[in-house]
Amino acid sequence: MLETRGAKSGKLRRVPLVTLISGNDWTLIASATGQAKNPAWYYNLKKNPEAFLYHRGEAIPVIAREAVGQERDRIYASAIEFASNFAVYRDRTERTIPVMVLSRRTDVGYLSLQRGRPVPTGRPGRPRATALLSHGTKTFPEALAPPTPPIPP
Repeated sequence: MLETRGAKSGKLRRVPLVTLISGNDWTLIASATGQAKNPAWYYNLKKNPEAFLYHRGEAIPVIAREAVGQERDRIYASAIEFASNFAVYRDRTERTIPVMVLSRRTDVGYLSLQRGRPVPTGRPGRPRATALLSHGTKTFPEALAPPTPPIPP
């Protein structure tokens, strides 16, 4: 789940997305299933790059940037290896599908934009290779997720 601020409204927006984990970063493919326009969350991140990822009860503060050139091409090729539907989306549209890279923010604690409460960072996590889905988890090759702190009940 990605939480951003609306580019125009400034309101908090949450959207379930497939998030590929690569090294210490997460990547989002703005495919919109190959539609002619980029998804709204892409414009939200471009205007307001500070966001949160939510996974298994954990809030992860991130900063977004758009991958360009060879970096974008490499990430998109990895996404196609992971899920061939990304090739279908690429072929379905004339636009270049953007790739956003989310990096963990170190300048803030684990704080929900909505709840405004800090989250303790006590338990060390273990590396995992996953794609974060709104309804499950799949393995993503050549990727390690950084440890994340739990959100208290």
